[in-house]
Amino acid sequence: MSHRNHRCLPIILAAALALAAGAAALHAQEVNTSPKLLADKSPAMVMIKFVLSMKMGGEGEQQNEMEVPGTMISPEGLVVSSNTRLGGFVSLFGRYFGRELSAKPTDIKVLAGDDNQGAEAEFVARDTELDLAWIRIKKPGEKKYAYLDLGKGTRPAIGDPIFCLDKMDKYFDRIAIVSEGRIAGITRKPRELYVPTTGSVTDVGVPVFARSGEVVGLAVVQLPDDEEGGANRMSMTSRLSNLASMGMILPASEVAKATKRALETASTRPSDENQATTKPAAAKKTKAKPAKDKNANEPEK
Repeated sequence: MSHRNHRCLPIILAAALALAAGAAALHAQEVNTSPKLLADKSPAMVMIKFVLSMKMGGEGEQQNEMEVPGTMISPEGLVVSSNTRLGGFVSLFGRYFGRELSAKPTDIKVLAGDDNQGAEAEFVARDTELDLAWIRIKKPGEKKYAYLDLGKGTRPAIGDPIFCLDKMDKYFDRIAIVSEGRIAGITRKPRELYVPTTGSVTDVGVPVFARSGEVVGLAVVQLPDDEEGGANRMSMTSRLSNLASMGMILPASEVAKATKRALETASTRPSDENQATTKPAAAKKTKAKPAKDKNANEPEK
């Protein structure tokens, strides 16, 4: 080895060590994103416990106890979740199988934090096109709940990392979990939606975040109408059996706008009925328009 190369060796080693340290720091940042996200954001995650009463034409009523995840979006106890998970799937089945079905969530309770009994809540409104539903705790009292501010969202780019928060079921003590993925694409029709990479969204009705901790949006189900997208019974049965596989991300700004519309509409009407009914698909004649062209909120009548 020449004298010149011998003198350069410490410089090369120092540069290599600096690069390694930088890579290690970057790796540590990526690894530590999930624990920090769970600590900061999971307190706003709740479970919605309810009894779903389902009617199938003249075949009587069937009741099932259910729990689905939701997100607290106000300190006074307003929760947003997926309409599909809160009984909307019944309407979807009726729509594609030509049956008149109805679903009514009753005995609704919201389990927030360490509360395993749940606070009594009411169904406020639903938006079937955006797959959103809102629940409100009836008597929050002076308690202020940890919540997610939808007004502080961010707009990711294709390829950006995302983190989905979810809750496991009662058997696993309803612990919060996080899954990681990336933005695979961004749709423009029927509306703006972020397409996640396969497996990165574990459920619908749950929030998705950027690495910065800012909210990206809410995972929802988006399906074509009968006249759109070549929907058929077999394909829809397969898709409905795994809602997470259809999870798309509705931007936080759109969820915030829909929430405002829902509250304004619900304030003018009583919320005595929590029922969604679907007519047989064959009776449907009109083509649905994107939510941006009409007020898609459907308050409980």
